[in-house]
Amino acid sequence: MARDDIKTLIITKAKELIMDQGGFTIKELTDATHVNIAAVNYHFGSKDNLTKMIIQDLIGDLRKVLSYYIFRLERGIEIEVFIRELVNILYDFTVENAALLRYLFVSIDSQQLTSNELISAFFSENEFTTVAYGHLANLIGSENPKEIAARYMIFFASGAAPMIFELMQGKKESIATFQDEEFKTYYIQQMIKLLS
Repeated sequence: MARDDIKTLIITKAKELIMDQGGFTIKELTDATHVNIAAVNYHFGSKDNLTKMIIQDLIGDLRKVLSYYIFRLERGIEIEVFIRELVNILYDFTVENAALLRYLFVSIDSQQLTSNELISAFFSENEFTTVAYGHLANLIGSENPKEIAARYMIFFASGAAPMIFELMQGKKESIATFQDEEFKTYYIQQMIKLLS
């Protein structure tokens, strides 16, 4: 098996173990992949590095989804439609990745890694935040970078916090509040107010 194939297999199996049992040991991972510990160490160096790679993959997937919706906003989609679709896609993403997200946000072993990667991906200066800030500046009609950053942070936290909170409670099914259309409508109305 090629090196890249082994690396991909290790990442895939680690994600599967997290989804199935809420975490993994290196022994469980080597048993599931039929590779030895030396191969895991060769590709990742440590469990922390492997976890960091999983976090980066998950954040990369989320950024792709968010970028798509930012692009739609650029194309003139109405703000209420934009927020409704965004809430729905974030809900779906959270449900599909619930066990993985719970592990990354709640597991003591990975909390610091997750925090660092989230800050780097969504709160440091990069291509994604530059585009998001530009669209937000247009929406709120401001060129003040501190106001834009404050609104972005509030909007981000308002969008992410309820889903993360429910994940931290340990619910394994779905996020019930976002299945309730009336709640979702109120939530979207409040998100729109944050932008006005």
